[in-house]
Amino acid sequence: MAKLTRDDADKLLDLISKMGSQGSAEAEPSDGFLPRYLPLPEHARALDSQVILVIGDRGAGKTELFRAIQFPAGLQQIRKLAKGGGVPDPSHSAWLVGYSTSGTEYPPELVFREFSKGKQPTDLQLIWLGLLLRCLHRVRSIADLPEAMLDALSPESPLPVLFNRVQQHLESCFASLNRLDGELDRSSKWIFVTYDELDRVSAGDWDQLKTILRGLVQFWSSNCRRWRRLRPKIFLRRDLFNRVALFGPDVSKIAAQRVELVWTPRNLYALSAKRLVNHDLLLRQYFESVMPGGEERGELGWYPTAATEEDYRKLIERMCGKYMGAEPQKGQSFTWIANHLQDGNGQVLPRSIVRFFEGAAEIERQNRKAEWPRLLHHTSMRAAVDQVSVSRVQEIEDEEFPWMKTVRNTLQATHPQVPIERRDLEYLLVIDWSRASEKPPETSGHGLLQLLMELGIFYLRGDGRVDARDLYLKGFGLKRRGGVARPY
Repeated sequence: MAKLTRDDADKLLDLISKMGSQGSAEAEPSDGFLPRYLPLPEHARALDSQVILVIGDRGAGKTELFRAIQFPAGLQQIRKLAKGGGVPDPSHSAWLVGYSTSGTEYPPELVFREFSKGKQPTDLQLIWLGLLLRCLHRVRSIADLPEAMLDALSPESPLPVLFNRVQQHLESCFASLNRLDGELDRSSKWIFVTYDELDRVSAGDWDQLKTILRGLVQFWSSNCRRWRRLRPKIFLRRDLFNRVALFGPDVSKIAAQRVELVWTPRNLYALSAKRLVNHDLLLRQYFESVMPGGEERGELGWYPTAATEEDYRKLIERMCGKYMGAEPQKGQSFTWIANHLQDGNGQVLPRSIVRFFEGAAEIERQNRKAEWPRLLHHTSMRAAVDQVSVSRVQEIEDEEFPWMKTVRNTLQATHPQVPIERRDLEYLLVIDWSRASEKPPETSGHGLLQLLMELGIFYLRGDGRVDARDLYLKGFGLKRRGGVARPY
């Protein structure tokens, strides 16, 4: 293979700018998904038969894990990483989707919201029971259910009809599931029912969302000991887990067995390396002399095995250079990236770091400044952080918290400087929510700021003032006190 030269830089940058479908698991095409996916030993326990709750922020990899288990090869590779033998053999396991916003098999948000109005979590337990039966009925016959109940399991059957039929035939519904679990036990097989994107069942109404989620968690917490082989996997965003007030002895037990998806700097750089190396042979050639330890793993492609964060330094420095400027005082690129992509809780999401490299490569491709063999100039990297900030805030508004747009507009109207006194920011966050169609769970200035700090948008400094990381500066229109003009 011919030696790479500066003339290859444009092609390499173009490849990096497309390394991960903008970092969104939902946007990933099925072909090529596994070579870009990084299963981690820390996450493998999510597939343990005794684990019910899988907790993580949006962009932390819940959906990627959810997708990976739909591939036999992905499930097998994750199982190999698990410790303690709690993950059942994939050949004896069926993984079904109990709820997702993808496709037309599940109730849309507006329908779910309208149905749940005026109902209690105990009522929602019944509808989740009905949706479980509907999910199972799509792939296997449900024994001994009355004809009227079977009719209601059709996806076309309205939620009120399903709810009423479950009420009328409750004993038959449980008897059928008991028999199914017994059959699975006798044949040493498993059925796992996965629930993802649960924040979207009622994104604009917090009270409705709490009712719906409590119904689901309470249903499974009261039945997870009844059924040994019919098991749930509930993928839940961290803030929902913290605020939905999951209470009761049974709920506490399943919460204690939860898995939280967190990413260390080592794992973030390992993910970046895996995506880059498996993306194209030209990129593999570019990084060949600085590759961290790794091995080929079938459909997963090249898999990084290097154990420490430092093992990935040379790979990042080949692409980004050693320093964020001409002098060491500007900071080391390797540590600068993670430091400037973390939120107020010190967490960096894999989606953010993928978007960072994509954005920096596209900016550099349009205005080349880096000296070969370096590909990314520090000005492109700094500009990419602003891009990630804007896209992250837009994502929060579109997919997580529709009410956040009102918060952003309020902050952008004054462009407050951070760090800022807590009482001054609380005053700015006193918003008239009376006409808003979507409201946060906390509407006072004090309560809203506390919520924003829990979400990592702001954080409290040691001197008592409130600050924000670079990840949210540009997106929320915040200014850094004492900052200097950007060099781009």
